[in-house]
Formats: sequence, C-alpha cells, structure tokens
Amino acid sequence: MNELRPSSSATSSLDESFVQMSRNLLRSENEVVHELIEAFTPTNKQTGEISKHASVLVSQCRSRKHSVPFVEKFLHRYGLSSDEGVALLSLVEALLRVPDKRTADILTLEKFQEGNWGKHSQRSGSMLVNLATMMMEMTSRFFPSDARQNIDKLDKNLSSVPEAGLRRIMLAVVNFLALAFVSGSTIQRALARAKEPASFDMLGEGARTFAASDRYFDSYMGAIDAIATSQKKNPSLDHSLSVKLTALYPKVHPLNENEAVEVLVSRTEQLCVQAAAANLDVTIDAEESDRFEINLKVVERLLASSKLKDWDGLGVVVQAYAKRALSLVDWLADLATQYRTKLNVRLVKGAYWDTEIKIAQVNGFEAYPVFTRKENTDLCYLACIPRLFKHADRLFPQFATHNAHTIATVCTLAQGQAFEFQRLYGMGELLYEEVAQHFLESPNVRVYSPVGVYEDLVPYLMRRLLENGATSNFVYRIFNEDLSVADVSQNPRAQVLSAREHQHPKIPLPKDIYGEQRSNSTGVDFGNEITRARFREEVEGWLTKNWSMSDSGTVVKNPANNTDEVGFFSSFDVSDIDPLLATLSESVDDWFGLEVADRCERIVKWADAIHEHRSELTALLQREAGKTVEDAVTELREAEDFCRYYAAEARTMLVPKELPSPTGESNHLLLCPRGLFVCISPWNFPASIFVGPIAAALVTGNTVAAKPAPQTSLIALRLTQLAIKSAGIPPSVFAVLPGGDDVGKELVANPRVNGVAFTGSETAARAINRSLAAKDSALTPLIAETGGVNVMIVDSTAQFEHATDDIIHSAFKSAGQRCSALRLLCVQDDIADTLLEMICGAIDTLKLGDPTDWSVDVGPVIDPEAKKGLEDATAEYEVLHAHQSEIAADGHFVRPTIVNVKDITKFNTEHFGPILGFHRYQRGDVAKVIDQANALGYGLTFGVHSRLNSTIERFTTNMKVGNMYVNRTMTGAVVGTQPFGGEGLSGTGPKAGGPLYLTRFLVERVVTRNETATGGNLTLMKLS
Repeated sequence: MNELRPSSSATSSLDESFVQMSRNLLRSENEVVHELIEAFTPTNKQTGEISKHASVLVSQCRSRKHSVPFVEKFLHRYGLSSDEGVALLSLVEALLRVPDKRTADILTLEKFQEGNWGKHSQRSGSMLVNLATMMMEMTSRFFPSDARQNIDKLDKNLSSVPEAGLRRIMLAVVNFLALAFVSGSTIQRALARAKEPASFDMLGEGARTFAASDRYFDSYMGAIDAIATSQKKNPSLDHSLSVKLTALYPKVHPLNENEAVEVLVSRTEQLCVQAAAANLDVTIDAEESDRFEINLKVVERLLASSKLKDWDGLGVVVQAYAKRALSLVDWLADLATQYRTKLNVRLVKGAYWDTEIKIAQVNGFEAYPVFTRKENTDLCYLACIPRLFKHADRLFPQFATHNAHTIATVCTLAQGQAFEFQRLYGMGELLYEEVAQHFLESPNVRVYSPVGVYEDLVPYLMRRLLENGATSNFVYRIFNEDLSVADVSQNPRAQVLSAREHQHPKIPLPKDIYGEQRSNSTGVDFGNEITRARFREEVEGWLTKNWSMSDSGTVVKNPANNTDEVGFFSSFDVSDIDPLLATLSESVDDWFGLEVADRCERIVKWADAIHEHRSELTALLQREAGKTVEDAVTELREAEDFCRYYAAEARTMLVPKELPSPTGESNHLLLCPRGLFVCISPWNFPASIFVGPIAAALVTGNTVAAKPAPQTSLIALRLTQLAIKSAGIPPSVFAVLPGGDDVGKELVANPRVNGVAFTGSETAARAINRSLAAKDSALTPLIAETGGVNVMIVDSTAQFEHATDDIIHSAFKSAGQRCSALRLLCVQDDIADTLLEMICGAIDTLKLGDPTDWSVDVGPVIDPEAKKGLEDATAEYEVLHAHQSEIAADGHFVRPTIVNVKDITKFNTEHFGPILGFHRYQRGDVAKVIDQANALGYGLTFGVHSRLNSTIERFTTNMKVGNMYVNRTMTGAVVGTQPFGGEGLSGTGPKAGGPLYLTRFLVERVVTRNETATGGNLTLMKLS
C-alpha cells in the first residue's frame, strides 16, 4: 500500500489544490465567470464549426420530431412552465407510495383540478400524450370546483365514481413515465433490455437507517455480479455501475466526516474490488455540495488502496453548475497522476441547483456554491471540455449532455482523443442518432440507466423532470417552434459576454435576501473545507477557557462532562434589586431622548459584536448549555437577526405619524416606551432568547433588567459585556441580574417595573401573571412564551424519507429541549408501521455525547433534575423504541425515545426532552384528531406532512396554534420570516421576530392641535 502513497511534496500539492477548490466556492460569481471566459477561448474557425454542427443537429432533429419518444413529448407539453406540469410532478411524487385507495383517489382528483387541461387538448404530436390529456380534462370536469379544498365533498363525489377509475387513469400516466425513465425493476430485467453500453444506477438513495444502507450495499453487490455474468455472454456491451455514497451510509455529513469517510471507504472498497475482478467500471455519483468533499476524500483513499492498485475503473462526477468545477478537473488530474492511474470523469450540468440556492440562503452562506445563471453553468461545462482533453493521459472524459451545441463543441475540440457521450435512459435517443449520422467518427454513447421498483422512482424521477422539464433547458427548447434554430443552438459564451453582471439579479446573495431593510446573518458553511477548518480552529481555542464572571460564586459545570468546570458567577443580592431598578427607571427619559437612529445603531453594533465573538460564544454554548456546534451557530445567528430586525422595525415604526384630520386641525400619533422592562430568559436558548426581548425593549427606548436562567448565566453575562463594551449600551439602561427564583420573584413584584417579557414554563408564567396582578401599581403587561404539546400529522401521501428527516430533527435535535419541538406524532394507520420502522432506525443512527465533538447529534439535557424528570415520565408509557448506542460521555443524557400514545387526551403534559409520543389514527378520524389536539389547550407549533391540499387546508384552518409548518421541520423559526409565538397555554403574543412585537413595548399617545386657535385657517384661505 505504501508504494501507492504519493510523496510528501505531492501530498502537499494535492492538499493545496483541494483547498483551492474550496476557495472557488467562496469567490464571487463575477470573478469565477471571468476566469471561465479566459479558459474557454475557441478559435474563430472552431466557433464557426461548432455553430454549423449544432445548427445541423437541431434542424435534423426537428425534421424528425415525430420520432421523439413519449417522455420527451410529455415533458415538452407538461414542462415546469405550466401549472399542469407542476401538478403532475406533485402527483407522480406521491401517488406511487399511497397505500390506501381512497386517499390516492382524492390526491389524483386534486391534481386534476389544479390545471386547465383543455388548453393542452390535441396540442401534442403524440397520440399517447393527447389521450392522457383528454382523460385528465374529462375527469377534472366531472367534479365541482367547490370540492377542491373540502375533503368531505371530495369523499362524497368520489363515492359515485366507478371503482378505481381515477387511480387507473393516473397510474397509466405514471406508468408511462416510469417505463420511459427506468430501464428495469431489477438489474436482470434492465440488462435484458440494454442495447447499448449502460451505467446502471440502483434506485433508492439517501439511506436514513443502517438497515437501509445494508440493503443498498447488497443491491450494489448483486448488481456487480449480475452485470459481470451478463458481460460474459455479451462482452461487446461494456456496462458500468453508478454508486451514491449516501445510499451506503446514513450519516454522510461534513461534521461527521472522519467516521463517514472510514465507513464509506470500507464499503466502496469492497464494491470496487468485486468490480475490478469483473473488469467493471464504477462511478461515484455526485450529490449535494456539502457532501461532495467527503466523496473526493473517499476517492483518494480508494486510489491509495493496495487492493485496487492495478484497476483503473474508478470514476468521478463533476457538476458544471458548481463554481469549483474547473479546479476540480485539475485536482482529479493531479490525483490520477500521483497515484499513477486513470480516472473516468463524467461531466454533468448538475441536478440539485434549486436545493443549493435554498440551502445557501437558509444558512446564510457567504456565497452560493453554484452559478445563479444557467448560461454561466453552460459556459463552465464548455470550459471543462478542453481541460479534460488536456489531461487525457490521466482522465477519460464522459460527457453527459442532451445539448446539441455542447455535443458539437466536444466533437470539434476532441481532435482524435478518446471520449464518450452519456445520455439519460429514455431521453436524447433521436439527438444521438443524428450525432452518429452527422459525425464521421461516431463517438460511443453510454446510457445512464436507473434500476428499481416504482416506489423508489420518486426522488430520481423528480430530479430528472426538474432538470429537463424547465423551459430554459435544451430538451424543452429543441422542439419549440417559437425559437429559431439559431436561438436553440446559440453559443453560451456569447450570452455570458453580453451580460453586465454575471450573478442573476433576482437571486441576491444570502446576506442580501432581506433587501435594504437589514442584512441576513452569516452562517458557517460546514461543507466547505476552508470555512469548516477555520471555524473549528477558532472554537477549539476556547474549549479550555474558564469564564470567571466574579471573584467567587456558583460553579458552572458542563452538562455533558461533569469534570469540566466552565466558570463561575455570583447571584445578584436580592437586597440590591430595588436600588438598581431605581437607577434603571430614572434612566428611561435620557435613553428615550436619544435619536432613534442612535439606539438602533447601538443594537446593530451588538449584533456585530456577537458575530465577531462567534467562535468564543459557540464554545461557551457547547460547554455551558450542551449545544451542538450547528445548534450554537444557528442560535447566535438568531440573536444577531433579532437585533437587526428590531432595529430596522424601530426606524420606521417610531417616526411620528400624521393621522387623517378635519381642516384646521392636526393629529399626530406618537409611540413612546413603557419604561422599565424585566426580561426573563430560559436555559434552552440562552443567547437568542436572552438577546431578543432585550434588543426589542432597548431599541424602543425602554430600560432593561435581565434575569437569565441560573443554568446558563455565563453566556448571558458575556453577552451583556459585549452590549456594554462593544455596542456602547450604557449600564444605566441595561443590567443583568443572575440568580434563582428569589431574584425573579423580586423583580416582577417590584412596583417600578412597567412590563415583563418572559420565556419559560407554563407554571412560571402563571406565577408571574399572579404577581403582576397583585401589585398596587399600574397594570403591568406580560409577554409570555411558554411551551406546548406540539403535534405533527403525517398522512398516507407523505414522502417517508422527507417526513423521517423532519420528525427526527423536530423531536430530537437540541435533545428535544426546544419549546417548539415535536412532542406528539400522529400517523395515519395505513402507513404507521412502515414509518415507525424508518423512524426507529433513524434514531439509532444518532450519536449522543459531548457536543464539543462535532460529530455528536444529540447532546445532554440541562441538569440532573431534568434527566430524572424525563426518565420518570418515560416510565409512565409503553416504550416503542429507545436509542441503543453507547454514550461516550459522563453527563446528563436521556436517550431519544418513542412512546405509545393510544389516547391523545392523556398525553397532555409537555415532556421537555427527547421523548416523542406516537399515535395512530384512522383516515376517517381527522376531525377527531383536530378536536383532541386543540383540547390539550396548547397552541405553539404544529406540523403536517401531506400532499393533499384539502388535508393541509383543513389542519391549517382548524388548528389553534401560532406556527404551522407544512412538509418541513417544526423548529427553527427565522426572524422576520416566521414570527414565533403561541396562544392558549403556550403564550400571550405578540410573536417574537414579527412586525407586531415592538408594539407591546410601547404606549400610544396622540397629540391633537387646533391650528385655528391663534388665527384663521390659512390652508383654506390659500386655496385659489
């Protein structure tokens, strides 16, 4: 094995070029595109030849458009440009997996009613497409439009339909698509149908459980054996295999990189050894950007394996939409050179573009890892072509494309060098027939062929349709008669050169998604080698820090590690509370007397200081609060966002407003501070919920006495230091009073207090409410946010993998210690067993331990009392499943657990930790579930996983909760986007991070002035 290791200088060079790829992801799109323009400079002669070849290919295809396969005609008629196309895609995604027939019928009907099918009637050149359109149009007319959002009416109307009529119609369409896109339900059937060299892709990706990853591994091993056997009978078909690493291990994530690489190397090495023995090539497929560096490290380890030293059949996918694509080609060439082998390189455009854009915005990345304009991706693809040919001695190019101009470019620049084209199964057949006729030396074409049962088709089919069904894509454009041949075959480089700005104007950078009002907080891209390594080094520098906030006092220990003393603080002396409150109360007028812009600027500076000290605060949150690194970063971002959002709101809200008035009179509305606010924050969000109410109170001109939870006082004290020292907020207007219940009780009972903002338990909120009501002073408003028995509904149309991800995240991230966390999961009985099995398997993939280990998924609960309470609560139920793995830490850990809940009404207590109730409901009991969930009295968060609009509408209309989430997680509300807060037993409102929140910190005053009291009405007199 050592003989295959590169020299230290070579390793250094590889490492540097690897880091350069990460740098490219952080560069501006303009900068990268300018580099691509320089990299792709064909001669005038070559440009002319490319244009000529492309035009001929397009013209020839148009002359034979009657020969286009059904699926391409279907895509052209029902692309993503139409409501009908989107409706069909949604239906295909769900219908294959719906087990109960009545729900499948309702789903089908809903999708029929979402479009104007008549406009597509007899518009396609395909009789099959026209027949499918006619069936859908007739069915949509059969039902009244007012049944669209009413599940009871749908049920009633469906009862008159011939049995399974709707289902048969739609399944016929789905089967057409499936047959067109999938080469066989088994590898044996796919091999029997294969007429050209194929790269087989075993459907079923993104394993959520270890059992699923074992099944996928066995599937790949079986495929290798089957292909090897087939090729002995027909050696002319040089088949290969494509492998997705997320199918082989359920935790392919950059924070778990070391373990992920080890497991994946072990598994892929076994596959490759077997493939090498069969003389079969294996390509590692590309997936989302944050996992890609893991893929590359696995590839490097495979090349270093002594078991594979004589095999050159390994392949890698390069996605042209990624800004690192060109540098990746160079790195792969260096890698192949150092290990004295040859790599297959499949160049693709990329199929996760929309996902990458959203991920970057949600996480506040510095830049997008992908291009925002399609023509930039096209140019990048073109620039990679000559670069691949440059390294032809070490890289074998495989160009995956359905674009005539791209094909013409490859054939023109090849100059006799070996390569192959690749196309998707069921697509591009006509185009490549013309390529074979047009070019004298016909290049080899390999077919990317998915294999699997229809139930596993969903994710693949959706990606293919999204990738090829958009109106901007060549598959759609080639037969669009509204576009000339020149338009369809145009050179992307010319388009790019004509653009002033290369970033799409309608896709702002993540920091700018909120416009001029405020900046989005910047996150950490853990999938990027540079940002991850830099942030890890910064955080680790604080892991031995002792935060001593006083000379003596209470020792704070790490809840995940009882031997780790984080620091200590002194509780505030109760006897000193009144004098301090007197000072704060007396400072209100001076603080409010500052310009609004001044106060806003200081609050924004507080946000800047939090960001500047993010690595220190992350380490403190890890050690004092037991936060994972992702949770810590997210919470600190929320703290920043609160500051910037409330400052932006105050700038407009606090401007005096002139009200409509009769002539001769003026009326102005003034918003003024209430005075002194007490802000009491919890231990589960000791940074964001500490900062948020304080920032709101201060920016509106109030002064603040803040009491953090005693378990997490160090982070509160450190944040206070930043507010005073870095943001210039005077200690006379903001003070923190750490301590226990005695401090809190004294604060809220003090007559100087003009308002209380509290987040915590329902019991504590009731006690505060009683204390405020008992005061003889002015009535004191209370902003209370408590918790809830938060419910999620999953019906039989839900996508299992998606639902499982959201359930695990909602119930067990942050060790279930979020007020918004999922507490009660209600699953339609038809799918309950299958979904429960997947959830239980996903639970067992979670790693529990000290969160200073970045690979940990679930940290500790906050203290011994919390642990005991949760364990006692678990004992009251039938346990369906509990996390099984070892816990490599000595702290307050509670295993994620699912308990059986037969009666919703008896699951009426919030268990603040990783305990999830599981309830089965019958399809006809939806109304009962709604009534029982509402009867619990809580109203904080609610989730629903369904593809039925009628179901979604029913729940979102009738559930009495503050935040409702459809087909996504129930936690992680974003400031300004998802204002957060509950009703009933879950809080008073207004919602934190919403447009009404600041109003609770203000009083309204109206000044009415009679303008004619000292003379006539000049306004009227001046009228001409």
